[in-house]
Amino acid sequence: MNNITSYPQSLLDPKVLLSLAVRHQWQAVIKTWKIFIVLALCYALPLFFHIDNVIIRRSISAIIFLIAYYINFFLLLVCDRVLSHQECNMKELFSIYKNKMLPLFVMLLVLLVPLVLLYLAFVHYSYTSGDHEVTTLILSGLLMIVYVNSLMAFPLMLFRGMPIFKAFITGAKLCNHKVYRVMVLYVYFVFIIIVVLPTSRHAVWLHAHFLSIPFNFVILCLLTPIVLNFWLLIFNDLTLRMPSLLKE
Repeated sequence: MNNITSYPQSLLDPKVLLSLAVRHQWQAVIKTWKIFIVLALCYALPLFFHIDNVIIRRSISAIIFLIAYYINFFLLLVCDRVLSHQECNMKELFSIYKNKMLPLFVMLLVLLVPLVLLYLAFVHYSYTSGDHEVTTLILSGLLMIVYVNSLMAFPLMLFRGMPIFKAFITGAKLCNHKVYRVMVLYVYFVFIIIVVLPTSRHAVWLHAHFLSIPFNFVILCLLTPIVLNFWLLIFNDLTLRMPSLLKE
């Protein structure tokens, strides 16, 4: 993260941080609306395919998820420039971002591989539908805990150049200092995903009326910059509260 004084230099209430995030929303949209078109297409793409083969269908979903994953972190870099009132040169940002792509992919593997292995182990040793429901509940809870604790690790990697495992540990400490703030951020992310999820009933209805891509575009423009700005502002606030963690 850029050490620019436009970021708040005092400790603020979450409501104030959210209002700041909303205030800078339009500036971020102006810089990123073309990227939101790509994201809107990504989230709507599965609706255009009717593939019976489960492996192919899941492979397409995984590729779309990976594209969306990388795009969102590029958007985070853009939002950082907007909040810092710096010039937002896309070519320069992409040049910086290229060096972050491998660590971000490794971080994704660190988060997902243990949960996938755990899921396969549960499925292998369970025999009833009730067991599968319990498995889903347990894994959902673990995924939420892991994801919430990793949210502060990503800015540490992107803006502080911190190694993956150190970023995860430091990020978890930052998160647990004011965990309810990060939980609110997590809820915002989940809400956006639910709204644009291509498997939902409203998404199918919108697709039938040729509205899925425009709907996704509008929702992403309205909500995503606010959430990303809020993420950066929470991270800034937590680093102000626990500066010693970044010096370890």
